[in-house]
Amino acid sequence: GKEWPLERFTLLAERLLNDDELYAQGAIMVLAAPHEYERIKPFMASFPPDQLVLLPPDIPLLDIAAALSYADLFIGNDSG
Repeated sequence: GKEWPLERFTLLAERLLNDDELYAQGAIMVLAAPHEYERIKPFMASFPPDQLVLLPPDIPLLDIAAALSYADLFIGNDSG
């Protein structure tokens, strides 16, 4: 399928956050649909709370755009 396994997102995020020259002081912004929250719990549990920014599932589209404007890197999933 087109959906990347959650374990690969976890490994990639760990590599990026553990690389002193890239994003060691970074945080992960998570945006998920309400029905995806249960599935991403293992991912969320893999990181300390101070490295996670969980956007609310009902966040307006313009607020998502504003939040993403602060990102240095975007990694997304094509689930459809």
